[in-house]
Amino acid sequence: MRRAPMAYIRAHGNQLELVHGTRNPDTKQVEQQVLFTFYSKREALDAIGEGTSGADQSFRQLCEYEFSAIRFHWPSIQKRLRDQLHKLPDRGESDRQRAEAKFRAALFGFAKQLCLNDPWNDPEAKVILHRHRAMLDTLIELIENRCIRDDSGSELSSTPWSRRLKEGRVPHEVEEFACAYWEKRDLLKAEAAFSLLVGAFDSYAEGYNYLGLIVLENNRMEDAIAHFRRTVEVGRRLFPKGMAKKRYWSYLETRPYMRGLRNLAFCLNRKGDFDEALAICDRLDDECGDTLIADYFRAMILLNTDRYREALSKVETLIHFYPDASFMAAFALFSLGRKEEAVAHFLHAALNLPRAARILFGTKRLSKPEDNQEIEDHNAGVAMSDNLRRYFSRQPAPARRFFKSVLDSEQVRKLFAELQTAMQGRRSRSGDRADFDKMQELQSPEFANAQAKSLFASLH
Repeated sequence: MRRAPMAYIRAHGNQLELVHGTRNPDTKQVEQQVLFTFYSKREALDAIGEGTSGADQSFRQLCEYEFSAIRFHWPSIQKRLRDQLHKLPDRGESDRQRAEAKFRAALFGFAKQLCLNDPWNDPEAKVILHRHRAMLDTLIELIENRCIRDDSGSELSSTPWSRRLKEGRVPHEVEEFACAYWEKRDLLKAEAAFSLLVGAFDSYAEGYNYLGLIVLENNRMEDAIAHFRRTVEVGRRLFPKGMAKKRYWSYLETRPYMRGLRNLAFCLNRKGDFDEALAICDRLDDECGDTLIADYFRAMILLNTDRYREALSKVETLIHFYPDASFMAAFALFSLGRKEEAVAHFLHAALNLPRAARILFGTKRLSKPEDNQEIEDHNAGVAMSDNLRRYFSRQPAPARRFFKSVLDSEQVRKLFAELQTAMQGRRSRSGDRADFDKMQELQSPEFANAQAKSLFASLH
């Protein structure tokens, strides 16, 4: 495996920078990511262990935590810093002075623009303020959040390095501030908050992913696709080099890229751009090793494009991980004339997701879900209807009658009743394994296979 490039020190005027080179996957040009800038000899001496006691250890730990996918060869970095010390001034501005200067410049710049945009005398200013009103309201709430007075009298702990090492990233508590709107499904404020953050932090790939999810809930498919494309574009630049595919999901830096690809494939399939959706699945598989999810999306796309044999080849390995994949296996098998096998897969899916089965082929109006399991079951049915919209729009009437007859059969009704009893027993007697074991039995592929022959015979 090719190892990731190491961070190194370079001179930039009267400053020294700790940088990391990455190759842009599109332009193939090497781009430098500045991890930290040294402004004075004092800072550099602290970093190499010749200044404040313990500062060098603090610097190393923070660098390795903030940039976990980058390699640091500290002896080389420290030697280069020592050799280049003469390029730095003896003392520079303090972190507080530097931070305050930046803050005041940004504050006064914003205040100036707010004053110049007069909505009473300038129609263009009125449009600008109206377009940004939601973000301005969010900014007011963020100001309140940041300016909460701490009356405890306790001193805040910090290190001289922490502010600048985190300067290019959205602080966790600010991301949580924005996420709270999304979790409450306050979509207007959530969109404003994440729009504000991606505008302020140009490498915030996860923010574009959130924006895609937000507008998708408002059925703005084209906007969602644009946001997910941007997630992929920005996320790819953050992708660590020389890492085994199996470790990609272990690193926070890789997740926005993978989420962006997943969500892009999902949207392109729903939109009907099947060729591009398949190409995105190939990237998920080839670049990220995300084979299970790639095959799940491929199966949906292949069903939507009437390629049943290929769909079946993708979905057969998924049923142990994703029970709803058995629905797709059943549809492909029926189209290939393998009806008894289709019954087995459909039964397996239906016993794992009974509400989803009824949404697809039975009662459209169901009682309100009672717990998280039933909510997930319900959502799976709605999602399957949307994800296989083209397949269902072209599904032959005999296929619909066939699967509905399975669902309405006396044998399946009895199995649903057994499942319901076990589920209710598990809720009321949490310490009793008998109900759990019964659920496990009913929801296993082996049980569905054992029931399929008699169930198929009863349909004729």
